[in-house]
Amino acid sequence: MINNMKRKITALTLVILIITALIPVTANAAETLSSTLDIASINQNTSGPGYDWQNIDGILTLNNLTIDTESVYGLTLPADATVILNGDNYIKASEYAIRCVTSVTFEGNGSLTLISGNTGIISVSTLENDTLRLRSGKINITAPNYGIYTENTMISFAGADVTISSDNFAVRGRNIQMTSGTIDITGKISASDDLTITGVDLTASAPESVLSAGHALKISGVKISAGPSADALADADAYNGENAVKFISTVSNAKTSILFGDNAPSWVDGIVFTLLILAAAAVIAVPLYIKQKKTQKLIAEHERIKKERDKRPGAKKKS
Repeated sequence: MINNMKRKITALTLVILIITALIPVTANAAETLSSTLDIASINQNTSGPGYDWQNIDGILTLNNLTIDTESVYGLTLPADATVILNGDNYIKASEYAIRCVTSVTFEGNGSLTLISGNTGIISVSTLENDTLRLRSGKINITAPNYGIYTENTMISFAGADVTISSDNFAVRGRNIQMTSGTIDITGKISASDDLTITGVDLTASAPESVLSAGHALKISGVKISAGPSADALADADAYNGENAVKFISTVSNAKTSILFGDNAPSWVDGIVFTLLILAAAAVIAVPLYIKQKKTQKLIAEHERIKKERDKRPGAKKKS
């Protein structure tokens, strides 16, 4: 009887432990949103599974957000929004994964995967001074027509690791700037005005000329390889309309001196500033030290004279 009771208690304890172990997994399981996350229409702070919107600051933090919807849009953003990426975020929509109104910045340490039936990120801004900025994080886009598309907004690749796969235009915009980060693209990169590529690691290929600009194609600070396909690249002095390119940055990421420019590394400034601080401290401290020593010497001399006077015959001692 006692043994049976012990076995029942042991079995019950095991069940409780198993349930307890499963509770955190269930609680932390990411909830999938099946409709558009329409931040553009929200005028107050709000949060939900995988996202937090701070309305006054215009900051949307994504933390393991998952959207899988048949709606036209997966995520809509209001004017001048900043999207901070934490964890692994996933957005899938029937037409457009993300819709932007004006300037928007993507940054953070996490990742963002976008899958759409038409365009990954679309900006509908009509202002030429707006910028769609990919500053940091890992961004992966798969879309048949456009990876990133805008008629007017500048598109800036400014530090993020970006992978785009498209059957048509991977990136299409008015002005496109690629200045830092690592970019891997399948599809055309086309700017109606200027396309600027400088100091960036870029691999791109398309069935036809992979790079095009309506006004100016500016390439600098890179080692160029180009060819008819990604498997047939050769060193080149310039881009001449090839279907595939690979650019490797030749720009040093090391910070240079503010005081001495490119001729010295940034740590030289630290040494100079430290020496200046020490010199300033010495200018203040040394006179104070000398004054203190003189004062101590005068006090000691005064005490000596007083003691000698007190030792004289007939000297009156003060009570």
